Amino acid sequence: DADGNKAVCITGTNAKCAEINDICFRRLCEDGAEHFRIFARHDPAKGGNTVAKPVSEDKLGLLRYNLCESTKKNGKKDNDTQRYAPAVLDLAIGSRVAVNENLAVQLGLYRGSLGTVVGFVFENEAPDDEKRMSSVEEVAEEDDDREIPIVLVQMDEHYNGPSCIKGMQRVVPFFATQSRSAIRSKYYRFELPLMPSHARTIHRAQGLTVIMGL
Repeated sequence: DADGNKAVCITGTNAKCAEINDICFRRLCEDGAEHFRIFARHDPAKGGNTVAKPVSEDKLGLLRYNLCESTKKNGKKDNDTQRYAPAVLDLAIGSRVAVNENLAVQLGLYRGSLGTVVGFVFENEAPDDEKRMSSVEEVAEEDDDREIPIVLVQMDEHYNGPSCIKGMQRVVPFFATQSRSAIRSKYYRFELPLMPSHARTIHRAQGLTVIMGL
């Protein structure tokens, strides 16, 4: 920890970045922080022959989509997996996150801007202890579309907009949004525009302004 968890670890590979983010998440859980595994929702794209089949096997593939590094397609790198935020997002109070879309550039909510998770808001009852960290396979088998909560994030000092919590500066509510393009030309993903960001790859760290780097 450095300067209130605002240090960013710079790594050379996506795999190492994911490993460090997972270690930081587990540390927060061990310290008793409220935490949830959040699953994106997938709806069929309309038009043409793009009819989605409600089959668990297909859903399992969608939930796993882009959890690993870019795959190779026709001998070339397939960067399609880089267009979307993770289909499965592990977040806890205290998690460092980065915004994945240009939402309000004039306010400081641009792709890559950083903040810290400070709360979760569910319209219905939050998942119990047995389901808060369900595996991808369990959710696919249940064919269960979990509620995507509103995630409250306290943005870093670059944010110059209003706060949604009185007496607490720079807190922004993030809602699930629809992906701009269809996955495999068949599904639209409803996801939080956030990515874990205790660690960043060298490529993604370009142009980043932080107080401390490791």
